[in-house]
Amino acid sequence: MTHVPETSTGEIVAGSSELALDDPITDLVESLKSLRDGEKTVVEIAACGPAAIGPLRRLLFGREPSGLYQPRCWAVDALAALKAFEVLIEFLELSRSVDDPVERTGEEAIVNRAARALIPIPGETVYQLLYGRALRKPLPGIIEALGEYRRSAAIPLLIDALGEDDCHLIAEAALRKVGRRAVPALIAAASQSIPDNFEESESGIRTRARALDLLIEESLPVPEQCWPRLKFLILHPDPRIVIRTCALGIRVEQQQGQVALIQTAIGLLVTADWLTRIDVEDFLFEHFDEGRPVIDTAITRLTFKGEPHDETEEVVLTTLRRVLKRASQELER
Repeated sequence: MTHVPETSTGEIVAGSSELALDDPITDLVESLKSLRDGEKTVVEIAACGPAAIGPLRRLLFGREPSGLYQPRCWAVDALAALKAFEVLIEFLELSRSVDDPVERTGEEAIVNRAARALIPIPGETVYQLLYGRALRKPLPGIIEALGEYRRSAAIPLLIDALGEDDCHLIAEAALRKVGRRAVPALIAAASQSIPDNFEESESGIRTRARALDLLIEESLPVPEQCWPRLKFLILHPDPRIVIRTCALGIRVEQQQGQVALIQTAIGLLVTADWLTRIDVEDFLFEHFDEGRPVIDTAITRLTFKGEPHDETEEVVLTTLRRVLKRASQELER
């Protein structure tokens, strides 16, 4: 990295190798601040070589209260193109408290960009840096870069990130890369005790549900002997958890247990929101062979019921008929 002599106020020392204010690099750095021209300037300024690192560093480290973060993101891109990774590491090592929410949003976007820029240079120093940043807050770029290391030690941080809406997809992808080594921790996250008052936080429910989603996938199979640890979730008050538990259990239960799980899933249609009802419908369709007798019985009972159906009964009947139609169409293909 090229070190530029500066005064304590950041002014360029006379006679330094830094370019004057009207020199091309300074003009290009100023162009990075243009939302219209900034992106195309990245290639031009990277072509200037190491002399551009100092000005780019100052742009990156400067604060922007307006929250306009794109120019500093382009500075990250230019520094990465110049392989000035030590500047990006230095930036991520910086512990800067930002109280204003607008400025903080911009700052986090730049942190994400810098973390992703370090993915091509794996190493212990970078790993420890990313790990420490993830402990502070699981930002998407940090989680993505950390996941590339596929280390068992990072699994708890990746699982914690499952509860965050802005980075759960990235955390899920990272846990898939870790593979079977993540299964015990995912089982632990899914099977943690339900609060005595049944008032689990929304973040806790999201983490539990997304851990179950991963355990349902064939790439991360749950050992049959672990099912008893998870079976109690059938009693969870949130339908999102219950339907995922049904999907997990139907793989290991015998016929009688499978029938009970199908009945539980149908029962969810009465109380679940529309999004979970879609999950229930998909579950019943995927396991139609196991559930057909139960589904046929429920359709018959509701169809020939004497009194008019209420709204929830109509929802159940409509959903079950749709499952039956999807299964019939599948057979005709």
